[in-house]
Amino acid sequence: MASVHDALDPVIVEDASYDVGRFLRFPGEILVKTGDRVEPNTPIGSASASAGRTRTLHLARELGVAPDTIKRYLTKPIGSHFDAGEAVARARKGLRAVTADTPEAGRLSDINEIAGTATLAPDAGTQELESLVFGEVSQVVDGRGAVVRAGGARIRGVIALGVDSSGPIKTAVDRADRELTPDGVTADLRGALVLGGMTVSAAAIRKLAEVGARGVIVGSISEGDVRRVASNAATEPPARSFWQSLATNGPLAPELDQTGFTIFVTEGFGRKPMAAPIFSFVSERDGQTASVLIPGSERPFPAYPLLCFSSAGAALADAAKPLAPADGVVARLIDPQHLGTVVTCRGEAFSRQQVNGRPGAVVEVELPNHTQRVVPLANLEILRRA
Repeated sequence: MASVHDALDPVIVEDASYDVGRFLRFPGEILVKTGDRVEPNTPIGSASASAGRTRTLHLARELGVAPDTIKRYLTKPIGSHFDAGEAVARARKGLRAVTADTPEAGRLSDINEIAGTATLAPDAGTQELESLVFGEVSQVVDGRGAVVRAGGARIRGVIALGVDSSGPIKTAVDRADRELTPDGVTADLRGALVLGGMTVSAAAIRKLAEVGARGVIVGSISEGDVRRVASNAATEPPARSFWQSLATNGPLAPELDQTGFTIFVTEGFGRKPMAAPIFSFVSERDGQTASVLIPGSERPFPAYPLLCFSSAGAALADAAKPLAPADGVVARLIDPQHLGTVVTCRGEAFSRQQVNGRPGAVVEVELPNHTQRVVPLANLEILRRA
């Protein structure tokens, strides 16, 4: 028989309430109190975005010069102020000049001649934090934000890059295993969260940003394409330095962050089709407004990015609960050999002796080819109830 210990947090939740954290990146003023009802555009708080924030400029990479020579290419001395879009450094490449521009106004505070980078301290700005969901404030964290009890439907993602965003869903491909190419990006996607199927390239992401889309939802994405988008160049920057910079500075790419663009991934890195139940769930909500909420170091939860379809009054619904395997429950396998394979449970979890001689929870599942197999519960991720 299944027990409470066999229940798993489902990827897809529908007609239930769930908590989301809305937190400022820096300490600031909180504008709501416990018990307040909020809508997506309700202000939660505001804060100065200047305290302690810096941005790394990859000057050597952009100019194509040796890291230890970047000082000689600076257009102004260290400590100078630069306007947004102003050239920080300039080099000659044959008959043409190559420049590295600052993504936002600020002061050049440091040079790293080993990495070939410069540090920009951006001018003071203000972060205005909105709820992005319908719900009720269940907890206020002084100076940082609030927990909102939202309700309706939500999908748990694996990776999300960019910033929190919202907009109507627009389906741009007809199948979960189709790639959204640049040719498929049209002007009518402006303001939308675009359902893109299996994957999307750096070129297609840039075109989506150009037409004014708010984000893209895909099954998977190439790690190299993420770096190409962030560098705005044909070749991607070195992986280690890029991900270290992203972890430190947060924003993916200035031109995407300024427009509130988000990449929401349901399966992971690589070229994996979106799980068919997830694709169907989102495409059935074409035209409905959704929000992407991304966890960060300043936001204790959710631990995973969420795609939320919240609605007024739904916060009063029963709270989302873990779901135990049962006949008809849809799941996917997460072991390396069968990663992403969608299966249907054919019964509850039961105990069976493992290779190590100890008992462990297992589940009988039906694969897409209609064969059945017993798999460890640890290799199973619940997608949705039957």
